[in-house]
Amino acid sequence: MVKEEVVPGRHRRYCDLTGHGRKALAEETARLSSNTRSCFHALSELLSSSAVRAVRLGYALPPWSPIHAVGALTSPDFPRVPPPPDADGRGGSRMGLEVESRSSDSPYIERVWRSSSHGVNRMTSIATPHWELVFWEHRGQVNVAFHGPESRATPAPVPDDARFFGISFSLGTSMPHLRIDRLVDGSAEIPGATRRSFWLKGSTWRLPGYDDAEAFVGRLVREDVLACDPIVAAVLRGAPADVSDRTLQRRFVAATGLTRGAIRQIGRARQAADLIRDGVPAHDVIDRLGYFDQPHLARSLSRYIGRTATQLGDRDPAEPLSLLYKTPAPVSV
Repeated sequence: MVKEEVVPGRHRRYCDLTGHGRKALAEETARLSSNTRSCFHALSELLSSSAVRAVRLGYALPPWSPIHAVGALTSPDFPRVPPPPDADGRGGSRMGLEVESRSSDSPYIERVWRSSSHGVNRMTSIATPHWELVFWEHRGQVNVAFHGPESRATPAPVPDDARFFGISFSLGTSMPHLRIDRLVDGSAEIPGATRRSFWLKGSTWRLPGYDDAEAFVGRLVREDVLACDPIVAAVLRGAPADVSDRTLQRRFVAATGLTRGAIRQIGRARQAADLIRDGVPAHDVIDRLGYFDQPHLARSLSRYIGRTATQLGDRDPAEPLSLLYKTPAPVSV
């Protein structure tokens, strides 16, 4: 009979044998050379080492690691080391949050993205001035929700083995029936979604996909569910405003949920993080983006990205970041 025993620092699998079984095992063990027995003893000791703890935490070990040789000694539900990637970077499933995104030629869309989660239960959601329509499937259940702009970086739970798809809308784009300012740092779920459709503003809508998001958004515009404030959009492109500062500020908050200053600060922090991840020295980032000094940059990164400059240089962080893509130089809004 095969049994498993868990003791502090070890996870062992052994055989409970009686009678002839014990005798046979003793005879077989006697045939092993002393060197072989020493080898098995060393591998058994390895099970309590930091290498195994690394596997439990989802870190991939190199193929030559001796932990691969003791797979038969571990429990069947012990996490398996993901296969190494191919030469072109592809491979089997990996532990973490895998994100893919693309730009769009639609003036209403900032970004289209999709992701999947494996073996990660939390991420750092960085600040963003954009609101989103997000679809995800977890354990056979389809969900749809509006995610509002995020004014600061916050930790966020991630359901394991879930698939996500989202449309991030451009600044100035909004749904007139939806108060974006009430969604800031929050979300609103749309109930009753199925694998095929969901309900929005009195109509049934087919679930869009990663490759046809533009057609879906086009229908939203044609049916007056989605609109863009032309003044806000023009100012974001650098055009002068034909209204008072007070009116412009009010229109910014109505269309984006955020003030002009907040949008500017979030955009600058995201661009700073992108530059630092590309290896640009911090003092160059300060000069390029108009920070006063290093403490000013550090406060901005901490508030809006949730990372220090040093942490942004870590290519294998313990907790993944939400979508951070290259952004153009921030417009003075």
